[in-house]
Amino acid sequence: MPRATPTEELKLIESIVAGHPSCMGISAIEAEMERRQGGKPNRRTLQRRLQRLIVDLH
Repeated sequence: MPRATPTEELKLIESIVAGHPSCMGISAIEAEMERRQGGKPNRRTLQRRLQRLIVDLH
């Protein structure tokens, strides 16, 4: 599967986290992204994407 664009990844991460409103760790997010995309995301990139989503909320 081709690599998702940052916007697509942000939407994917947002949908994964929204499906678990109580709590979700980064390992679980990685596993779900791997399941949906067919490849494990880079941990540091995922951290940056999560940080961007947090900043965008404020």
